[in-house]
Amino acid sequence: MTGVLLLIKCQLEERNCRAFQVPANLLEKDDLLLVERGVLKFNGKFKSEICCPECGERASVTRNGSADNPSYTFFCRHCEPWEDREIQPEDVELLDFNYRSFMLLLNDTTISGQYLDEATKCVPSLSEVNCRNSNATCPGAHSSPEDRIIAAIADAKGEIIDKCGRPSYLFDEKDIFEDRSAAERFTHEIGNALKKRRKELKLFGRFAVAEYIMKDAKPGGALYDECLKIREVANHWGWREISTIRQKVEGQHRTSSKTIARRTKIKKKKRMIAASLKPVKR
Repeated sequence: MTGVLLLIKCQLEERNCRAFQVPANLLEKDDLLLVERGVLKFNGKFKSEICCPECGERASVTRNGSADNPSYTFFCRHCEPWEDREIQPEDVELLDFNYRSFMLLLNDTTISGQYLDEATKCVPSLSEVNCRNSNATCPGAHSSPEDRIIAAIADAKGEIIDKCGRPSYLFDEKDIFEDRSAAERFTHEIGNALKKRRKELKLFGRFAVAEYIMKDAKPGGALYDECLKIREVANHWGWREISTIRQKVEGQHRTSSKTIARRTKIKKKKRMIAASLKPVKR
């Protein structure tokens, strides 16, 4: 199974996620079938940061040129001279995964081969049907579907991490307490995971997710351990207000000047009203 199929398998089974991106540099020759059938498609997305090839620190990525013929550069603040350096498109571009096209490919009877058999294993329901139809002895046939999925993930996770990097919200504790950007990305990813479960958790309103993370998450609740970690991170970085946590959840690293001016104006009006309501001293 190629690195791309391992990544697809991890996303569909472990995270139950159908909308994600696949790094272009992960593609192998066999994976070109997915590109030809529209399962993987480049829609202009690319990594905003990469690890600098020289020092290993995070470096920001910029896209240049036209949409049809883009080029990419990265800038590292830790390496001299300070200048933009070119990087190959396949090292930063991200391909969108299309679940519908993937299922159409798997159910296409005109195509066969070992690669398609491996791709079928990415979808548990299809894998079980093929196993029954072939009258083969499947490993763990007497175990529950949940146990088989967990066993498959345990076998594949090490290889996935080696090829694709750390899975989402598995940041090292050292990162989020020493790197503010890592802490913000961690908060943003947990926020996205909770937003996908808004209806289930009854999180309605602009600040609902932030309030759940900082106040309402209880032991045994959805992503409680991650929410607890965010509370520690917020205390470490001085994120005191719910509005600040909401910014991190939404991926907003800085408050715009217009928002700051509006808040300042509102606070000024509140002070004027409070002063006008004070009893007159005689």
